[in-house]
Amino acid sequence: MICLSERAPSNKVAAIRRLGAEVVLHGKGYNEAAENAFHLQRERGLTLIHDFDDPFIIAGAGTIGLELLEDLPEIDTVIVPLGGGGALSGIALALKSANTSIRVIGVSMDRAPVMYHSLRAGHPIEMQEEETIANALAGGLLGLAPVNRHTFSMCHQYVDETILVSDEEIAEAMSFALEQHHLVVEGAGAVGIAVLLQRKVSEVGRHVVVVVTGGNVDLSLLLKVATTYKIRGASLQ
Repeated sequence: MICLSERAPSNKVAAIRRLGAEVVLHGKGYNEAAENAFHLQRERGLTLIHDFDDPFIIAGAGTIGLELLEDLPEIDTVIVPLGGGGALSGIALALKSANTSIRVIGVSMDRAPVMYHSLRAGHPIEMQEEETIANALAGGLLGLAPVNRHTFSMCHQYVDETILVSDEEIAEAMSFALEQHHLVVEGAGAVGIAVLLQRKVSEVGRHVVVVVTGGNVDLSLLLKVATTYKIRGASLQ
């Protein structure tokens, strides 16, 4: 059983159902969907696997860091999408355990970036969720209500910098990935590309990796992005 909010893109819901899972849609945002998941867990005696604040989810993401180290030992900068921090904390732990000098950067959309503001506040906070093209990073609640057990402290310890990009900048990055590299990238997956295109990273090394986390984008949205945001000649150099 997969619990999602009613904001979940229809193509993503359909893809999950094709894989055989039961999809439960509830609420107008992540918080309400999460609360419903907790309710179903108690009501049916189920085991809850949190989407980011779970040791095994974090460890799974950490294998990305290990693969990066294997494929590019000289890596000095890694840019990762940041929502609740499951992917970022796992990747950062793996990289920093091998080489503390590697810069790890998390990138969020600027619409209700809850982890970004939590790190600045010094503790997990709750925010009102907003509509964003990076919908997979959206959510106003940081972890298992009311306590985040893992990702906040790990991001605080291992991540060097967090940066925000706008929905327009994300859309431009999606268009760039499609036109220049023939890659279908959803909004949440394109934030790292966006931050380089906009030259927002304060310190970029010579061996930079951008982690692109997904391609679950509705075709109509992708076509709109591709026709609206043309970046001919754009370069990450």
